[in-house]
Amino acid sequence: MPRVVVLVVVFVAAAMLLVALGSAPERRIITIDYSGGTKRSANLRFGPLYYSHPDPEGIRAGVSNLAIYAQNAELRAPEGVLIAQAAGQRQARFEGGVRVTRGRLSAQGPELVYSEATGLGLLKGAVEIVVAPPNEGAEPALISASEVSFEVDTEVSTSRGDVRLISGRSTAEAEEVVFEEQRDLAKLTSSQQVRMVRVDEEGQELIITADEVRVLTAADRLLASGNVVLLSGNTRSRGDTVFFDEQASRALILGSPAEAVNEADGTRTTGAVLEQRTDLDAVRVYSAPIDFAAEDFTLLSEQN
Repeated sequence: MPRVVVLVVVFVAAAMLLVALGSAPERRIITIDYSGGTKRSANLRFGPLYYSHPDPEGIRAGVSNLAIYAQNAELRAPEGVLIAQAAGQRQARFEGGVRVTRGRLSAQGPELVYSEATGLGLLKGAVEIVVAPPNEGAEPALISASEVSFEVDTEVSTSRGDVRLISGRSTAEAEEVVFEEQRDLAKLTSSQQVRMVRVDEEGQELIITADEVRVLTAADRLLASGNVVLLSGNTRSRGDTVFFDEQASRALILGSPAEAVNEADGTRTTGAVLEQRTDLDAVRVYSAPIDFAAEDFTLLSEQN
């Protein structure tokens, strides 16, 4: 191959690599609008820069798909780096009550710290999240936690610490909830077990405990896995996996075998798959094809 062609190929490859490496940092660069407020610093060249505004949401920042509103903000560069040349390395802090929005999600908390290097924004304190439903007239999903991190490269948020998820008539408690906002898919985990309680229109409770619970909040369906126990009415069911459709009041319990015991009369039902109608407090062995798709509950980060 002629030397000129080789040099051109190398140059093009290098240029493509630089574009690929630069695209992620560019997507993570934050902009801060303090119109009507003030900016101050003891050193305007190296920072940090401090922003304040008389309006509680007067500071408006944007990064990728995330919008941030606060009353006070701070922008820092690494020590010894000019702040004008530190894009991609800076850290922004927002205080005085912070609101974050992205698509149908809105979150509030006392303080948010964002890193351009990682593309992560951490909202700390008593955090409250509202995810509006995709369809008008439906109920929003509500999440409360000690903190939540937002990935600006995706539309994924991770809530940690005394997390509570309210979806439809169900309330779940966990240590961590990963939420894919576009798909309304939540993955709940705990070092012990996740606990979910559903209360029907008559005030009757359905309780599910499992090692892991995944919920499609807009569709009111869930997948529980690992040492699953479902208690509804007089019936306590156990299995490895439980699919539950809240709107249909119907569960499929898979196990080796799955077991359901009516604690009122002692009736015991076992099988590879059981169908439980929670509205009727009835259980039967199920032999038809499984009409739930586990793939619907797989996070995009888990897919090949």
